[in-house]
Amino acid sequence: MLPSEREKLLIEVISEGPHCVPCEYAIKSVCEIAPLFEGVVEWRVVLLKEGEGAHRYLELTQKLGKAPPIPSILINERVAFERIPGPHLLKRTIERVLEGKEMECHDEEAV
Repeated sequence: MLPSEREKLLIEVISEGPHCVPCEYAIKSVCEIAPLFEGVVEWRVVLLKEGEGAHRYLELTQKLGKAPPIPSILINERVAFERIPGPHLLKRTIERVLEGKEMECHDEEAV
């Protein structure tokens, strides 16, 4: 289903840290789905309280023309979710991006 020669898809979760419950839910959502796409998806947390995370956040802000919401989930440097998606929606969105289709974000499954 997923071509191995494709470039890896990058998922980034914008997080303030463990004190932010919605941020933790966003991380958990990606953590649960990412193993289904092993070798095809790379994911990381952009932790704003750390120097590297703060630098990445500023870089993303410049690329997007505005600051990504906290929390949010970005796919290939584009905001995919401003609300935490359910596993089915996140999986479907990753599949669409891997197939070369536009991200289609619906809030009906977001929590």
